[in-house]
Amino acid sequence: MNTNKLLSFAFALLLSGGVSAQEASFNAGSGTAPEGGSGTLSMTMDNTGQEIAGWSLGVCNDPAVATVNDANSGADTETAKNGSAPDFNQIGIFPEGATQGVVLCFTGCAVVTDVSGFEMLTVDYQGVAEGTTDIAFCDSLGSPPVATVIVVNGASLAPTQNTGTLNVVGVPDPEYTYSAGSASAGYNPADGNASASVGISITETDNSGLGAPFPNATQGFSMGLANSAEVAPTAVNFDLGFDADFAEVGLFANGWTAGVVYSFTGGVTASFETATEVISADYETAGSMAGNETGATASLTWDDGLGSPPVANVVVVDGASLIAVFSDGAIELNPVVTVDFIRGDANADAVVNIADGVWIIYELFLNGPSSTCTIGSDANADGLSDIADASFIFMYRFMNGSAPSAPFPDCGQVVDQTPEDCVSSGCTDDGGTAPATFVADIQPILTSSCVPCHSPGGAQGSGPSFGLQLTENAYNNIVGMAAGQCDVMNLVTPGDRNGSWLYRKIQGSHLDPDVLDMGCCPDTDGDLVPDGCGRKMPRFCENTSSCMDEATIELIGSWIDAGAL
Repeated sequence: MNTNKLLSFAFALLLSGGVSAQEASFNAGSGTAPEGGSGTLSMTMDNTGQEIAGWSLGVCNDPAVATVNDANSGADTETAKNGSAPDFNQIGIFPEGATQGVVLCFTGCAVVTDVSGFEMLTVDYQGVAEGTTDIAFCDSLGSPPVATVIVVNGASLAPTQNTGTLNVVGVPDPEYTYSAGSASAGYNPADGNASASVGISITETDNSGLGAPFPNATQGFSMGLANSAEVAPTAVNFDLGFDADFAEVGLFANGWTAGVVYSFTGGVTASFETATEVISADYETAGSMAGNETGATASLTWDDGLGSPPVANVVVVDGASLIAVFSDGAIELNPVVTVDFIRGDANADAVVNIADGVWIIYELFLNGPSSTCTIGSDANADGLSDIADASFIFMYRFMNGSAPSAPFPDCGQVVDQTPEDCVSSGCTDDGGTAPATFVADIQPILTSSCVPCHSPGGAQGSGPSFGLQLTENAYNNIVGMAAGQCDVMNLVTPGDRNGSWLYRKIQGSHLDPDVLDMGCCPDTDGDLVPDGCGRKMPRFCENTSSCMDEATIELIGSWIDAGAL
C-alpha cells in the first residue's frame, strides 16, 4: 500500500464528514534561501477550543524557484500524544511541496487543544533560481491528493490557511568594509599644533550563510580617504606583513590615496576574515587650531574622487574590482592649555627667593599649603619635588650656587609639560609675570637682605639703621615716606622707581648726577665727594658679593612702577 493510500486508510478511521473549523489555523513560515543553498521553514498550527485528534496537509511551492530537499516532523508533533510520538505520522516529499498525515492515537487517547505556534512540520528547501515563491497550503499533492484538514470528533474540518513566502537570493559577491579608525589629540591654542595617527582596516563580511564562499583571497586594493580642513595627512604607512610588488601613496591637503598589488604573478594573496589593519595614516594640524580654545572634530571620510585620475575604493578578488562598504573615522582635537612658570617659584609669586625654599619646607614637613605648580617647585630640575629643591634655592640665593635651569628667570614652559604639572603660577597668560605685591614678593626680600640692619635692635644693637624698621609695619615705613639720606625723595614713590630712594640704594645709582642735582648728598667737607648718602645696599654687599641680583632689583623696580601695592 503506498503512502497516500495508507494515509487515506488511517483517516477513514477518524472521519465522518466535513465542516469549517475557523477556530484553527495552519500557518506557513517565511524565510530566505540562497541560490544553490538551502533554507528551512516551519509549518505551524494555532487552535482555540477544538479537540484535534489528527490532521493532514499539503504545502506547495514553485519548483522553478525552489524545490523540497527534505521534510521532517515538527518538534511539537513528536510529543503530541501525551508526550510521545503519534501513532501515525506519515510525510511525503515532492519537488513542488510536501505532505503530512497525523493520527495522534488510534484509540482516541490524545488530542491537541489550545495551542499557538504548534510546530507540525519542517520543510527544507533548495534554492533553484533567484526569486520568490509562495509557500501555500494545498490539496493537490500526492495520489490520491492529500487534503489540508484537521480531525475533530471524527469530522474533517478545513482550518484557516495562511500563506508564507520563500525568497531565494543570489549568492552575493565577496563584500569588504573599509574602516577608518578614530583618534584624539591635544593641542595648545597658543600654536594650534597637534598630531595623531589613525589605523585603517579591512574586513570581509561572512556571507557563507547565503551560500557564498568565505573567506576569499584578495590580490590587492585601492583606497582614498578625505579629511576636513583641521588636519592634513603627513604619511601613510603600509602594514601588510609582506612586501608588495606595488604599493604607492598619494598625499593631498584634503586626503590621501593608496594602491596595492600584492604580486604581479599572483603568488601572494591576503584574506580578511577579521578586521585587519593594513595602513597607519599620520595627520598634523600644522597650526590650524591656533587661537581655538573650544576644540573641533576633524572628519575622515572615504572618497572616490581623490587624485588624478581619481582612485576608487575597491578590493580585487579573482581579478575583479569589488566596491567596498565604508566606515568613516574622526580625529577629536582638544585644547590643552599648559601654564607658563618660573623654575624654583614654588609659591607662585613670579620670583625665586628665600620664600620659595621656606614654602617647600613648609609644604613637605610642616603641613603647609601645596604648590599650585609642582613643576615650578622642582628647582633643581630632577623631576622631583623634595628637600633638595629647597637646598638648591638657598645655595643659589646665598652661596653662589647655580641658577635654576630654564624657564628662569623669565616665564616659559618645558617640553612634554602637561596641564597637571602646573595648574596656576605667578606668570600671566601672555607669558609675562604677574604684578608683584609687597606681602608676597617684596617683604621676603627685605627680610632676607635688609632686616639684619633694619630690625629693632639693629646690627650693633643700637636700633634700626637710620631709624628704618623693616620687620614690623614695613610697608607703611617705606611707601610715601621721606628718605632720611635724601629728603627730597621718598623711600618708595609709587609709580616711579627712579624717584624712589630704596630702589636707588639697592641699584647703586643713588650717587648718579641726576640724584645729586636734586640737592641730595651735598659735599659738606669740600673734598668733592658727596656726603651722607652711604654705599650701595645691602650694607657692605660689594665686599661680600651679597648684593641683590639683577632679577631681584628688577622685581622691586617693577613693583614700584606698578603702584607699589
